[in-house]
Amino acid sequence: MFLIIQFVCEAWQELILVSLLTTILLTLFGSVIYFAEIDTKSEKKQFQSIMQGMWWSMVTITTVGYGDIYPVTNVGRFFGSVLVIISMVVLTLPMTVVISKFNRAYEDEQRISQRFIIVDKNTSPSMLQLNTIGLST
Repeated sequence: MFLIIQFVCEAWQELILVSLLTTILLTLFGSVIYFAEIDTKSEKKQFQSIMQGMWWSMVTITTVGYGDIYPVTNVGRFFGSVLVIISMVVLTLPMTVVISKFNRAYEDEQRISQRFIIVDKNTSPSMLQLNTIGLST
């Protein structure tokens, strides 16, 4: 639990950036797909509102791809392809920084846990002192 708290404290700016970029992509492409699919001649329109477009955008950004709604016009398919490419780039670039900060927090946690030593009855006091300052033989 301490590791997660330390990681969030170190990477809060990057996490906010990822959240902000995702929100912008959701709003932008949710609106774009709604207006691109508004002229669909089929009886059952796929996108009844911008919120359904945002749902589709979230499913597409996260690459889940439920298939419950999907674009049927060529313009909608084009914007769907653009969204997939943009979301991969936008989400992977900040994630490299986030992952490196998580690794740093994990290594710090491992270093702290290695400072605790197990003492048995055969350990001499001088050896105990060397182990606590990291100079064990």
